[in-house]
Amino acid sequence: MKNEMLLGPWVRRFLLEHLVAERNLSRNTQASYRDTLMLLLPFASDHAARAIDRMSVENLTPSIIRQFLDHLERDRKCSGVTRNQRLATIRSLARFIGMHSPVHIAWSGEVRAIPFKKTAKAMIGYLEKPEMDALLAQPDRRTPLGNRDYALLLFLYNSGARADEAAQLIVDNLQLGRSGLSKSGLLAIDAVRDPQTRDPLCRAGEQNSAVDRDEARKSSHDPTYNRSPPAARWRRHQHNPCLAWPCVSRHDAYLR
Repeated sequence: MKNEMLLGPWVRRFLLEHLVAERNLSRNTQASYRDTLMLLLPFASDHAARAIDRMSVENLTPSIIRQFLDHLERDRKCSGVTRNQRLATIRSLARFIGMHSPVHIAWSGEVRAIPFKKTAKAMIGYLEKPEMDALLAQPDRRTPLGNRDYALLLFLYNSGARADEAAQLIVDNLQLGRSGLSKSGLLAIDAVRDPQTRDPLCRAGEQNSAVDRDEARKSSHDPTYNRSPPAARWRRHQHNPCLAWPCVSRHDAYLR
């Protein structure tokens, strides 16, 4: 049997060339495609009565694929979403083979004609006001870190910013009392109207500025004064743990 008729070489090219070299998909996506084929190929081999290494492309019939999808839902108790995810992998493989082998265009069309199953969309959850109040009551506002966490939660609640946007935020990006892009263009912030949010942020910014001025004054009088970022972060932490931004990473410093 010619190499282009065997299924095995096509699967190898699909996993190594198409997913990695051509599409550069993430490792998790590659693993999902691989796991689908690990389930499909033994199932198809049993139903076609052919060894896996001797299976041809034509042996993977649309009928066997439909039986495989039913097997996922009936025997493996997979949801409709998982069933559609597995089918998307199979259709992607069929499309890849059809694009590179004209003799398999008809087979590819039949496989890709297998429809996805309609599933209910998951509802996006949200917090009611009492739940949000309970969340805001968790930080210990008697400590600098608790005051920082409280200010951040209020800022996210009032501005609608995403966590990754807040992780990149610095004091200079804030434009309190007006809306628009900050000077650096990192983040668009709506006006923060709640004084409970505004006051802690302003206090933190003022303390940060005071430490910066102290750093500049000491370095101007002492050339040997260590102004490296690690040393500066350590001194900020000693002065006030709330000011140690970013202590590990931007995301970790703001959200932990």
